[in-house]
Amino acid sequence: MPIRILLPIALVVLVAGPASAASFDLERLLDDLAPADGVLASEYVETRASGLLTEEVQVHGHIEYRSPGELEKTEQRDDEERTVTIREGTVRLETAEETRTFPLTRSRQLTALMDLLEAVATGDADLLREAFESDLDGDPDAWRLRLRARRGGGGSGEGADARPLRLEVTGDDIGIEYIRLESSEAGRLTLELLRDADA
Repeated sequence: MPIRILLPIALVVLVAGPASAASFDLERLLDDLAPADGVLASEYVETRASGLLTEEVQVHGHIEYRSPGELEKTEQRDDEERTVTIREGTVRLETAEETRTFPLTRSRQLTALMDLLEAVATGDADLLREAFESDLDGDPDAWRLRLRARRGGGGSGEGADARPLRLEVTGDDIGIEYIRLESSEAGRLTLELLRDADA
């Protein structure tokens, strides 16, 4: 069963309609990916790597994005579980021991991810271009979208000195397979969106 999209990272069904290679552009890609109900949901595996970590960290769980601007993501690692909720520009992190909140603008990676998911959930290529410089290559059967966050952080308001955050989104005619985010301060994060074994 295909993902419905993010982050539908089952995401609820990213369905891609027919498109010829000649007409394959950003508008067509986002139109194909956008779910009818604005909800993206999927099981995922996330891998994090940075200079602050001695080895890669891997978590898994369920991610669901609802337009406009709401995300809920469960993270499971060994016996530990955390829930990340984003609503009205606030990030809430909950574990069995504590709950923390902070403004979304404090995280360049989360801000960029939310910008990306909103554009996909709504099928809005102009919205994507407002947040990112973009480069799409491939065809409907195998494509790659490279994104470079504007103003150093996908609308996060970071200063001009901040190195741009980069994303790479890859997929096929079923939908998104991987979302990769890379920044100088946070390192690299890869979300693999899991598809149903029967798909």
